[in-house]
Amino acid sequence: MRRRHVLGLIGSLAASGALPVWAQTPRSARVAWVTAQRRASLEPYLAEVRAGLADLGWLEGRNLTIDYRFGDDDLSKVPGLVAEAIAGKAEIVVAQGSAVSVLSRMSLPVPLVYVTSGDPVLSGFADSLAKPKGNMTGLTFMAAEMNGKRIELLREINPALKKLALVANPEHPGATIEFAFAQEKAKALGLDVAVYETRAMDQLEAAFAAMVRNPVEAISVFSDGFAVQNRDKIIGFGMKQGIPVVSGWAVFAQSGAICTYGPRLSSSYRRLAFYVSRILGGASPADLPIEQPVTFELVVNMKSARQLGLTLPTAVVARADDVID
Repeated sequence: MRRRHVLGLIGSLAASGALPVWAQTPRSARVAWVTAQRRASLEPYLAEVRAGLADLGWLEGRNLTIDYRFGDDDLSKVPGLVAEAIAGKAEIVVAQGSAVSVLSRMSLPVPLVYVTSGDPVLSGFADSLAKPKGNMTGLTFMAAEMNGKRIELLREINPALKKLALVANPEHPGATIEFAFAQEKAKALGLDVAVYETRAMDQLEAAFAAMVRNPVEAISVFSDGFAVQNRDKIIGFGMKQGIPVVSGWAVFAQSGAICTYGPRLSSSYRRLAFYVSRILGGASPADLPIEQPVTFELVVNMKSARQLGLTLPTAVVARADDVID
């Protein structure tokens, strides 16, 4: 009688939503994390994914197994990594960065949930944000309008700013839209803009040489995988030339850029858990629209500002979500 009473009570609590979510999750699941990057660079974001899954009742080591597959900066490893994960009975593949494009062309037998910095429509992942293609859906960091807002920040930091460099990978899906926002804002502010397209290291080095010959007063870097991998070189060049660098993701400010303004990546990675949980619960990826960022953050680096001899306006510092000093 006592056991039946306890089971009945649990059933009543589950129906009412009073039980913790993990207690309402009836089965175990296995998902794979596949990326071309190294683990160390992604561990803070993986922690957000795990936390989000735990909030939804999927606890690693209890009812969830995550099969981590890292390419260690070798994109050619991705097909083999996903094949191993699927052979290991992964129900869902969760992918990030450049691996998403590779996996999107492989007709995977399991759903693909992704987070990407590019435009999913221009990448060919969807007909529209509301209509994902195939057996895949996820989130994008793309917020092209933020490129204009970062130029406004640069002018606020330096009201005398006249000449600006835009450094971007033109092959990044959505870069054309980002250029349009940036150049429109620069024109409105009366800035002279020099555009440097940097697909590879030799082009980045050529951009540095050109900026030495024809100096600029600030650099705005469009965020993507190539820029992140080479952020220390870009920021180091800026510091050597005595000019501020801004970009979209907090990792740039943490690495020495004077400020960043863009999506809070930790929030987007945590949101991945929602997609994983819904699909594990039976939802179709086609019914889950692709999400854009909804949470943004301003990060300022006071140490870099001092090294450049710049005084950040009180209003900018007051608006910052994080101040590095």
